[in-house]
Amino acid sequence: MNKIIYMVKVFFIFSILFLCSGCIDSDIKELSTSTTYVKLSPVDETLTTSPVSSTIASTTTTTSIILSTTTPAVTTSSTMLKSDLTALNLHIPHEIDDNCIGFLIGSLEEVQSASYVSGGWIRPHPGPFSWGYIEKIPGQYDFRHTDELVKSSQKEGVGILATVWPFADWDGEKCHAKECIVSKNDIFYPKNHFGLTMGIPVSRCKPCDMNAYRTFLSKIVERYDGDGIDDMPGLQIPIHYWEILNEPSMQGGEMAFFKNDESEYVNLLKESYSAIKTTCPKCKVVQGGAAGNHKEAKNYWRKVFEFGGGDYFDIANIHYIGVGDLSTLNVNEFKKLMEENSVEKPIWVTEAEFTREKDIDFGVSGAINSGAEKIFFVGFGTGHGRLENPQKYKETYVKQKNKCRL
Repeated sequence: MNKIIYMVKVFFIFSILFLCSGCIDSDIKELSTSTTYVKLSPVDETLTTSPVSSTIASTTTTTSIILSTTTPAVTTSSTMLKSDLTALNLHIPHEIDDNCIGFLIGSLEEVQSASYVSGGWIRPHPGPFSWGYIEKIPGQYDFRHTDELVKSSQKEGVGILATVWPFADWDGEKCHAKECIVSKNDIFYPKNHFGLTMGIPVSRCKPCDMNAYRTFLSKIVERYDGDGIDDMPGLQIPIHYWEILNEPSMQGGEMAFFKNDESEYVNLLKESYSAIKTTCPKCKVVQGGAAGNHKEAKNYWRKVFEFGGGDYFDIANIHYIGVGDLSTLNVNEFKKLMEENSVEKPIWVTEAEFTREKDIDFGVSGAINSGAEKIFFVGFGTGHGRLENPQKYKETYVKQKNKCRL
């Protein structure tokens, strides 16, 4: 009799388990399709959320919480493989990426101006993306000023073309001589402005310690790529376009951006391209802007292409500073130079400056018809210099967005 009672109890227990398994299974399926992944930053405990539509794999150590509208669950000491984070990836909004108009800016106040004038992009110049200012002490990174810029651009709904300055004075001291030091009359010679260093480090040759530079570049690209790993807390609009130097052919006088020859620039471009693509495969590398189409600039870039530099950038970059071919903002001439060297790339004009307002419509239309995908105006007025009030601008710039080819 006892044996019969025991078997009945066992049968009853297994029946309950069998019936409940369907409930558990359905809850798990519902959890995996309607969850939110909440990443708690171990540094400042800033809470960021992103939707998750696939299984979470635990491989390393951060604190995470999974919230469900049906069955709440909490997991600790878990993270995801980078390949599992595709659902978390941030993208540049289409209304920004499709906007072909941007502005060179010199202050945070001008971020707002770019937005007022219907611009979708800013190109800070020289900007805060300088190796020696972010990594003042080897191995220690200070992202305060780059974070401030990114947060300001997010608030105004504009994207960033970041210009990388691969210079750190502490690195240059390792192998460079005096010929790498720029004149104190250089326009971008470092100056202290209310405790903030403005300008570009004085030693402007390629890095001595290329591995240290690559580490720095990987760190900063990772912080703003929006892949959910080591991102800036609160990141909403990622940085996916990185320009390596500006006008590297400018090497003397009051404006020296790079103190090495063409082969060294190609080497720098190659190392930068590799570091960026390894960290963020979808990021685009922009060649350092060509300083117009005058003879010296064309000879410089011809050699860069002959040395294979065309293999190490995704977007070509030409400038028009009131000199050269107004009808296309120098786009046609630079495209011909690339074609002569079998280089075929999209092209941007990242500096366009006009002496007369009536030339703006003409030049922008011609550049876009010649294939320019984006045009960055040097200022919000015309002629050299910046407007005293960054909230003022020429109405002509507002209309240029209508010319973008979506």
